[in-house]
Amino acid sequence: MPRFRVVLFLALGVFAALAVAPALAQGPNAPAVPPAPVGTWPEWVGDDYPDQFKLKNFERGEGYYFSIPKIVAALLLLFCWVRSGDWVNQDAQYHKHPYLKWNLIVFAPFAAAFALQWFIPFFWLVSFPLLIVAYVVPLTMYVRMRNKKASDDDMAFTPLHIKRVLAEQLGKFGIKMNVAAKKTGPTSVVALTARNAPTPVEKQQREIAARATPGFVPACDVLHKSFLTRASGIMLDFSAEAVVIKYLVDGIWLDGEVMPRQLGDPVLATLKTICALKPEDRRTRQQGSFTATDEVTKQVAHCKITTQGTKTGERALIQFEDAGVRKRRLPDLGLRQKVADELQELLNRKQGLVVIAAPPAGGLTSLTTACIAAIDRFTRSGMAVEDKNSKDIEVENIPVVLYDSLEQETPMTKLPGVIRQFPDVLIVPDMVNAETANLLCEEALNDDRLVITTCRAKEAAEALLTPAVQTKVSLKTYAKAVSGVITQRLIRKLCEKCKEAHPPQPAILQKLGIPADKVQAFYRPPTQQRPEGVCTECGGLGYKGQLALFELLIVDDLVRQTLMKEPKVETIRAAARKGGMKTMEEEGLLQVVKGLTSVQELARVLKEGAPPAAPAAARTPQQPPPAAKKK
Repeated sequence: MPRFRVVLFLALGVFAALAVAPALAQGPNAPAVPPAPVGTWPEWVGDDYPDQFKLKNFERGEGYYFSIPKIVAALLLLFCWVRSGDWVNQDAQYHKHPYLKWNLIVFAPFAAAFALQWFIPFFWLVSFPLLIVAYVVPLTMYVRMRNKKASDDDMAFTPLHIKRVLAEQLGKFGIKMNVAAKKTGPTSVVALTARNAPTPVEKQQREIAARATPGFVPACDVLHKSFLTRASGIMLDFSAEAVVIKYLVDGIWLDGEVMPRQLGDPVLATLKTICALKPEDRRTRQQGSFTATDEVTKQVAHCKITTQGTKTGERALIQFEDAGVRKRRLPDLGLRQKVADELQELLNRKQGLVVIAAPPAGGLTSLTTACIAAIDRFTRSGMAVEDKNSKDIEVENIPVVLYDSLEQETPMTKLPGVIRQFPDVLIVPDMVNAETANLLCEEALNDDRLVITTCRAKEAAEALLTPAVQTKVSLKTYAKAVSGVITQRLIRKLCEKCKEAHPPQPAILQKLGIPADKVQAFYRPPTQQRPEGVCTECGGLGYKGQLALFELLIVDDLVRQTLMKEPKVETIRAAARKGGMKTMEEEGLLQVVKGLTSVQELARVLKEGAPPAAPAAARTPQQPPPAAKKK
């Protein structure tokens, strides 16, 4: 039941009761109260007794009183009406009945009768039964209509239905009833809450408007399924006739249901309404956010939605924010001890340029946050310069100065002022252009200042080259300034409950230099159907959760010379390997040997790099898809 409606009608009932309390008299048969004799009134004590207040000018009437039983009876009926009216609204939408028509039928008679009872207070025995009739008759009409079209098991207010509702309520107190627990009607187990509304009033208005849309219940069903499948994202891909829904589970887009446009359009309209976007705009890029709370799984997700028109219709991407991302530290990421020590030494340097990288949807936020948090922020001052439209840095003792890219601002708009404050650590996630890159390189070379930036890349060699290529900064200056690169890529973990052992491959053991007798088995997802059925832990996927693979490239003289003379990914990778860098493949094979992932999953990650569909919603209609660019 929507809280706003309960509060609204509760306030209405209490206000009406207090405002017209004198009308709540006992009735025509009540004994009259005689007026108090004037002589019994207390005398005024004082010298300046006003003439208008003399006793002869006052008369006492009969007096009135509150009829508490009548007020309680009216309010109880009001609460029942609010609850049943909300049920009619949801149920009519769920079963495709004309919900606006039935909302009016249920609302208007009771509202009129509720107001009428205050005008005929002396005939309460007439007005209150009339109020009951105004409540029961419309509700009965709707129930009879919907039960004619419903299955026997889905009928409302039948003995079976009443037993189920009673069993559900008693179950909350630990009392069990031997009755089928199947619910009827649109039991929406997901609550939607507006975020970033400028005022509480507008927040409430968004939630009311979203709940009134025809697609509210189906939208909640889609979100509920995402909670059940452990999804971190949802994609709605609209074509001319249908809507294909996909769920992002552990970095993989899994196919979901296919909806007709008649159902999919209202779903998207609901999500746009809760975010104060324009449901009618199906072409331009729109972004918003909301919160979804699942009552079954007890999960709360802060969701960001991005919509964009496409050639076939529209695409909507819903991303769930991980609340624990900004709480992770280097020990939480799973780096090998040697890599962790080398990375910490890199971050402890007083000068240089450090590049942090990951592919799209590869955990760049968590890696960046952990690296910044690893810096001693109590003895070293730090400042960040970030775009206000993509703000991502939230680390204690790191103040963030924002610029607005939508107003044609760049980091250079704020950097001179920030540099004059002499921070020991300067964090600029986006170099953007050559001017910004040159300034950051100069700061990393000439002053005792560590500079940190980020980029999107699949491996360390690519991450080292990307900022220079994108900004067209002088390679000589950039090569002198850069001191190291840390790159992360996510890989799925095998489900501990259902993973299956198989003999290790000699070629892999030989590549790692591990004797064949040291490893008894590798693991993979189950290849045969399990006797007990689908695994309840992973839902039959064979994988549950993700772990990170890392490449740490410490820039030495050989890498610098290669970067200046032959700036290619292959040559930089070869130079880094000579310097002792462990590749992503080698790091992944170690996880295979530990039994944490499979050879097949490692091959997929090394080949694909990142889920290709994740950034698709960010493309504009004029941009061709990745496949078209390759052609």
